[in-house]
Amino acid sequence: MKKIGIVFLLSVLLIAGCQQDTLAAIPSDTSFVASVNIKDGSISFVNSENMQIMAEWDIHKPFTGAILLPNHDQIALYGKQMSSILVYSLSKGKLIDEWQVGEGIVMISAINGGKELALVDQLTNSIRIISLQGKQLRSVKVGDKPISIHEDQRTKHLYVVNFNDNKITVLQSNTLKTTKEININPFSTGIMIRSQEKQIWVGGHGKGNHIEDNVHIYSTESGELMKTLRTPSMPIHFLSYKDNVYIVSHGTSTVYKYKDMNQVASLKVGVNPFEMKRVKEKLVLASYDSNELHVIDPEKFIVEKTIKVGKGPFQLVIRE
Repeated sequence: MKKIGIVFLLSVLLIAGCQQDTLAAIPSDTSFVASVNIKDGSISFVNSENMQIMAEWDIHKPFTGAILLPNHDQIALYGKQMSSILVYSLSKGKLIDEWQVGEGIVMISAINGGKELALVDQLTNSIRIISLQGKQLRSVKVGDKPISIHEDQRTKHLYVVNFNDNKITVLQSNTLKTTKEININPFSTGIMIRSQEKQIWVGGHGKGNHIEDNVHIYSTESGELMKTLRTPSMPIHFLSYKDNVYIVSHGTSTVYKYKDMNQVASLKVGVNPFEMKRVKEKLVLASYDSNELHVIDPEKFIVEKTIKVGKGPFQLVIRE
């Protein structure tokens, strides 16, 4: 009887383990928008064609971000409290690799034509470049608590926003040599480079009693402040689409639409939105506290559809 009991227990544990490792396979020919939900550690995959939920991944890890790797079949999950980056195959629906990079990673961006990945490391206050196989290639110290990074592909420079320093660190993409530092407002976050216009758009969350209500636009050449746009409050994300710039203001749950640095419309949508992406001819907004994605028509500037996802949608990953 004891032997039967042990065999039964081992069988249950084996089945439970297999079930935990099994995730829905995402067909390689399917375009999607994936909602990275950080409250429950899940990813909701939405078919880009019909905007219907096609799969849910319950991973239950403390990840805060994800990036689709250049082969378009692998997605890498990372988080400030995670000591490794988890790499999953979408078509297999399983974990295939684990890169031991240490804690502190708050953002990853593909650079140099998608050949390398730039890690924003708040634990060491550095930018670290790794290969697509997870091997570290080079690193450099930047300011205190780097939080955002953006590559100007035209000039091959990286722009790093340092949250606890009043500066942007500008680095050469290939060497990580610091070429410039640009003075900015305290507690800034969120950045967009408009290369043709030679502009740097910088948002901010604020800290304590200081709540940021403005977007600041700087010159990529001189670093001087060109214009301030009032977009209350906590403008933290930018999206450039066609001739317009869309600004997501987290504090007031508002998306602002700008053309030629002039506001043309605003839309109250969601509850504490964090990120917005273009999906085909639409805009999709992640609403953190309502656990929803909102599909927005960019021309009419109205919400066309609302999609329920996992808890705490924080970031969006697109495969076209």
